[in-house]
Amino acid sequence: YNNEQLLGKPINAILAAGSAQVPEGRRVFPDMTVLENLKIGAYLRKDEAGIRKDMDHVYDLFPRLKERSWQMAGTLSGGEQQRVAIARAVASSPKLLLLDEPLSNLDAKLRIDMRAELQRLHKDLGTTIIYVTHDQTEALTMSTKIGRAHV
Repeated sequence: YNNEQLLGKPINAILAAGSAQVPEGRRVFPDMTVLENLKIGAYLRKDEAGIRKDMDHVYDLFPRLKERSWQMAGTLSGGEQQRVAIARAVASSPKLLLLDEPLSNLDAKLRIDMRAELQRLHKDLGTTIIYVTHDQTEALTMSTKIGRAHV
């Protein structure tokens, strides 16, 4: 990425290069609050004003998370946990965002809203997004290039 080989690098170096990942299966830190999960996403950032702005943006995007900011993430519904995982990645203000089935546990309206938000991130922030999905409609909606996995 960005003329740099990431394969074989330690995870901290990959994160420091500006990447974030939303893995399949809504991997949140269940024994931490929603707010603590989001702060983990912004952990490497030093721009306090930017972090506050992005946290406000995350809460605008997911108002339910703001209502539940002090709730343990492991007690949220599956869809809400997926929102936390996406929001945590967005809080890192990534240059490279790796998404593996990021919308699979969300309701139809939120899927549409999140598609638009991810496209805005790509356009406005110049974030490169690698988006893995089995949903062909979603792939066509989200892609500028489409590739196939060869197994």
